[in-house]
Amino acid sequence: MIRFAITDRCDRGSLDAILKKSPTHISFRDRELKGFEDRAKEFISYLSNRDLKLYLHRDIELAKSLGFDGVHLRSDQFDDIKKAKALDLITIISTHNRSEIESAIVNGADMIFYSPIFYTPNKSSPKGIKELEDICKSYDIDIVALGGIVSDKELVRIEKTGAKGFASIRYFNEHSS
Repeated sequence: MIRFAITDRCDRGSLDAILKKSPTHISFRDRELKGFEDRAKEFISYLSNRDLKLYLHRDIELAKSLGFDGVHLRSDQFDDIKKAKALDLITIISTHNRSEIESAIVNGADMIFYSPIFYTPNKSSPKGIKELEDICKSYDIDIVALGGIVSDKELVRIEKTGAKGFASIRYFNEHSS
């Protein structure tokens, strides 16, 4: 199962805490944006010698130039999928409905995040496990559940849906299990 950590802040202490939860993939995402490139360089330098897939949020050219494995695109970046693929980046994009999933597939995304599955503050209504299961059965693309995953309790439910894995900020950055 893909265990996809998304950073909320990025320093060695927070990365060490994330690593204790055994992620298989990590996306560097930092909402502050000050010094984004320098922090992305530190991120990849610190993690590049580990058995992880490393992604950069949004910035395709920077992901390629710094040697990231892939890019994690927002749901308003469908036009960037082909550009990322042309640069040989693994491409994952956030989706929230069938139309977006179909656009991701047509444009050649490697994986999608589908969200929010569970309640997440400041996000739309949760999709729920049943809808996630229906989506997984309906599309031939790797689907990674996102949204409201804070403990192993949610993981047990996701594992039964056919999803390729899960992605989370809070599961990897807060107390849980």
